Amino acid sequence: MKTRTLMTIGLGVAFAYANNVSAMTNEPTEFRGITWGAPIEEHQKELVSLSSRGDVAFYRRPADQMSWGGAEIQKISYRYFKGRFSGSTLQLFGASHKKAITAKMFELYGTPEQPNKRVPQFFWTGEKAKVVLFCEVTDYCVIDMANLELLAQEEAQNQRASRTKPRESI
Repeated sequence: MKTRTLMTIGLGVAFAYANNVSAMTNEPTEFRGITWGAPIEEHQKELVSLSSRGDVAFYRRPADQMSWGGAEIQKISYRYFKGRFSGSTLQLFGASHKKAITAKMFELYGTPEQPNKRVPQFFWTGEKAKVVLFCEVTDYCVIDMANLELLAQEEAQNQRASRTKPRESI
């Protein structure tokens, strides 16, 4: 759980940074047949709930093929914000899988922004979607894909909520 929380925070920062990066080629409009913004009702029968908090819910799809771009995928989750498909996260592990998925993503989306050349963190931003690839030294990688419109709505909602929370006194 701690690793998931840290990765979520890290990817949140990564998505915030990625607002000003170069455009991608072959921008995704969907992930594995689920179009950005699709209502949960369209795919609910094939999804299994993982967790939810407020307006955000995560699902997995048991029938998913656990490979992509020549890499074996360990986990795939589907993110819904207010009942609409807003993104997906893929997790993989291993040097050969890291190499294969990195090559596939460069082939699909073009040359990414890489803020620190020593850190394997890559950002592609299109008109409607963002894709982030982040790999750790251990060859654990996370790919996050998100719809920009729904991501902006969620971030705005989170900002409003954080301003209305009472501060604790020290």
